[in-house]
Amino acid sequence: MMLPAASTNTILLAVLVTVTARITPGDRVGRRAIFRGALAAVGALSALAILAYLNDRTGGSLQIAIPGHLFRVGRHGSPALHPHTLQSLIALALVEEVAKYIVIAPWCPVIPTKNAFRIPAHHRDRAGSRQRTLQAGATGVGFASAEHLLFLILPIGLFLRRLVFATSLHAVTATLYARPRILRQRGAEGPAPLVDTALLALGVTVHLGYNLILRGLDGLTVF
Repeated sequence: MMLPAASTNTILLAVLVTVTARITPGDRVGRRAIFRGALAAVGALSALAILAYLNDRTGGSLQIAIPGHLFRVGRHGSPALHPHTLQSLIALALVEEVAKYIVIAPWCPVIPTKNAFRIPAHHRDRAGSRQRTLQAGATGVGFASAEHLLFLILPIGLFLRRLVFATSLHAVTATLYARPRILRQRGAEGPAPLVDTALLALGVTVHLGYNLILRGLDGLTVF
């Protein structure tokens, strides 16, 4: 029963990644954005694993744990801290959103598409903002897709729900860090610490709220 579910889930995930790459301007651009998001997910999960290990070594003083049976870190096979704690969920949201922000940050240049220079100069700012937003969304999908790999053995119904909602969460918060239209007058590039801090705080809040709502429904961790 587990094998057919894993196979079906793999197909569903492959469809998600393929469609995302196709709808992002320029297939190669879409693939690069997805890959960048996947690398961010690996970095975030690695950081969380380190935090969980340190938490275990310090007897739980860090108040950090990675929820989910695949990432239980603790003595005698038990989690170092109960995964339903608010501290853990805050840490999860913060680490993951910071990882996404780093790879989508405004100082990262827009990856040009092959028809970018055909756009009239007075429309390039708007086109660049739209392109940055789409690439950020694809990066969010890549982030979610890397996490989906950890849940391929879930029942198909649960995996499909995660595929829809967790992907939407990561894509939506990722687009925040592209600063769509917020800095239109100044251009999409350049530092804006207050704006970026506010957007990152909003992304963390949305992520945390999402996980709290889902845990309140059935306790299923979706990161």
